[in-house]
Amino acid sequence: MVGRGRRKLEMKKIEDRYALQVTFSKRKQGIFNKANELATLCGADVAVVLFSPAGNPYVFAQPSLDAVINSCSSSLLHHRPSTTASSVHRKQRVQQLLDECDHLLARIEAERARYSTYR
Repeated sequence: MVGRGRRKLEMKKIEDRYALQVTFSKRKQGIFNKANELATLCGADVAVVLFSPAGNPYVFAQPSLDAVINSCSSSLLHHRPSTTASSVHRKQRVQQLLDECDHLLARIEAERARYSTYR
């Protein structure tokens, strides 16, 4: 049997459940590997949060998720104030991102609580 090897995939949602799960698992691991390389080689603080097609959260963070979020939040909140229209837009966008981050953290905590009840 000859393998298919590497080939370009059409960018559309995978319908087959098994193929979807296999692809998610492989690509998740690839993203986490790249994030780890970036953190190791460049000394960057990195956080990647993925939700599987089933809604399960997967997190990679270096040094830790809390450290990256705190660092990001404090640097965004302590950004120099300005009165230009673009700075107002930027502040609104920063607040939107912080709100999204809070929402994701709440989902992660809910999943952690749910997971711990199964153990």
